[in-house]
Amino acid sequence: MLDESKKSLIEAEERYRHEIAKKISDEATTVEKDIETSSHQIWAKIYDILNSNVGMLILSSVFISALLDLS
Repeated sequence: MLDESKKSLIEAEERYRHEIAKKISDEATTVEKDIETSSHQIWAKIYDILNSNVGMLILSSVFISALLDLS
């Protein structure tokens, strides 16, 4: 049987493990949100570039080149 000092030591270790696991989980959630935000920002910038006059020129030249290559 375990005496009280060993029980309290085990309880303290378990509390510590729980705190560390919670910190790691919180940090992982923050990193996931940062990655998601960055991804959305990148795609928004790409969309803005392709939707501009220069982007339309680039897209049309790629499509015309592809069509000429097929024939």
